[in-house]
Amino acid sequence: MKNILLGCLMAFTFTASAVEIGGTIGYTSDYVWRGMSQGNQPAFSVGAEVTHDGWYIGAWNSDVEFDDATSETDYYGGYKLQVSDVTVLDLGYMRYTYDGNVESFEELYAILSYNNLSLAYFQNVEDNDNYGEIRYKLWFIPNLDVTIIGGLYTKNDTFGMVTIGKRLGTSNFYVKAKLGQDVFESQVADSASVGLTYNW
Repeated sequence: MKNILLGCLMAFTFTASAVEIGGTIGYTSDYVWRGMSQGNQPAFSVGAEVTHDGWYIGAWNSDVEFDDATSETDYYGGYKLQVSDVTVLDLGYMRYTYDGNVESFEELYAILSYNNLSLAYFQNVEDNDNYGEIRYKLWFIPNLDVTIIGGLYTKNDTFGMVTIGKRLGTSNFYVKAKLGQDVFESQVADSASVGLTYNW
């Protein structure tokens, strides 16, 4: 009996040690989602995620300001398959919820990453709306994380964006700036924001 209890304790300790918990706390001058401002005002956000052996679940919340919604909370989960040293396939589910009378919605997604290139596809569970995105990190720019993003919606609405990130020394604080084109506008650079994030 003692050996069984010892074995169970060792198994639990091994499993618990393989579980990782992390999160983010952030501030941005404008929360922009897929090329669309979610309020044209400053927003605070907080998120947490639990990972284990490729599996992950998490939740994230941010201030918003549209219709009568003032808060957005997202719940998600999925699995990351390490295909090779430089290739990862991420399959998951996301639920977006809001306060007020704004309806929630759900998406399934697939993200394929290869080195500095990432291709993503999101499909709305309830209708035919979908969204595709391509990202490329400019690896040749030293000391900065510069990423070019292009997005395509179901109805051929598109947008482009550049993000510039910088870690502050050896801390877990990151500063990021975004410059891009709004989805439903034809201007070249009509949305910009700056933000600070702490990763824990």
